[in-house]
Amino acid sequence: MMKLILTVATVIAIGAIILVIALRDDSTSHGTAKNKDKTELVRQWEKIRDFEEAQPPDEKKPEADESEKKQRTSSARPVFPPIELSPIGFEKYWECHLRDREITGMWLIGGGIYAETKGHWLYKIDAKSGYVLWVYDVEAGIKAAPFVYKYDNSGKSALGKYNELFVLAKGTVHCLDEEEGFRLWSHKLRHAPSSPVFASASYFYYGSGDDRLRAVDKESKTITWDLVAGGDIVAGGAQKGPDIFFASEDGRVYCANAALGVIKWTFTAKDAFSAAPCLYKGRLYIGCRDKNLYALHADNGILDWSFTCEAQVVDTPVAVDQTVFCRDKSNSFFAVSRKTGEEKWRLRDGTQLLLLGRKNAYVLTGEKQIAAVENETGKVLWKKPFNDADFFLTNPADSTAVRKGVADYLILCGYMNAWFFCIREKDPN
Repeated sequence: MMKLILTVATVIAIGAIILVIALRDDSTSHGTAKNKDKTELVRQWEKIRDFEEAQPPDEKKPEADESEKKQRTSSARPVFPPIELSPIGFEKYWECHLRDREITGMWLIGGGIYAETKGHWLYKIDAKSGYVLWVYDVEAGIKAAPFVYKYDNSGKSALGKYNELFVLAKGTVHCLDEEEGFRLWSHKLRHAPSSPVFASASYFYYGSGDDRLRAVDKESKTITWDLVAGGDIVAGGAQKGPDIFFASEDGRVYCANAALGVIKWTFTAKDAFSAAPCLYKGRLYIGCRDKNLYALHADNGILDWSFTCEAQVVDTPVAVDQTVFCRDKSNSFFAVSRKTGEEKWRLRDGTQLLLLGRKNAYVLTGEKQIAAVENETGKVLWKKPFNDADFFLTNPADSTAVRKGVADYLILCGYMNAWFFCIREKDPN
């Protein structure tokens, strides 16, 4: 019965794809058309095949017994969860497997999990359901985390522009329809990039080894302006309204006009910046090699507060609700009040925020344990081993997003053999 349903669904999906491709404009201009090269139908056939293979397994499927688990091949289902979830307030939410794939990179952006395979296929998986939404052939290794630019909440603006996913691979920027995975355009960069790509409404930006940030027009693919910093730009940036924000190894944070490249303000620290800023509710949070975490007003660059860690801060911090989380190079993990910049708590050997739940922060340790820390007191409630997983994702969902139903209290992890798992914090009510 299931095969019959999938067959019928396949026929319907193929027909819909052919109809959509036939109706779409043959233009390759920014945001208004989908690429229709000769391989597109072949790719769509492969997508449909992968959709059928990669949907979450039937929950009623019996688990393998212990003897089978010991004899698992590299592509077999990992033993997950490795511990009983109910006593720690979690439940298994979904699982997903991409058959005959090997995962080399994994990112959570918005509500999508993006997974790169060894063969350079990029999959988008819905974080709330575990269903594969689309797959795209990047044709080369992805250099850095992709970037999503959203025009509005509906996925398509009044100007007919689709929300975009920017992927940088081997010096080429691929711009995809973020919702459907179609290629809108691709462009070979004229200069070797030194940073990830980020974007605004009309331009995308990248740093290069000559201390410059370049703005490329999405329509014409021409360089509109470049801005000379005092050092290399090795991290991505952020955008809000008419402004873009980025940092350089010259020890400065820059705010510039997105269209003109005119500098609006700069902030100078005592050492280099090698991580992108986190823009959250009107503030920029950024770590520096001078051991400080800085909070800046996005509109004028005025310092709100600074917090001194134990070592250099080279990762992008995460701001959720009233807390900013950061890790320094000594693997000390800090929770800092977003309002005052005062330390709330710290955790030795903490490497990554996985989730800020209803009351607890869940932090990955260097030994691949998940530690539950009471966020208001810093009390460690428990540590549990999840040491077999290869990838863990930071879920930056805040209480507002959860309340609106656009996010959930999820911990997400993956394995190189293309198994993905999601556990959800249970509502105590």
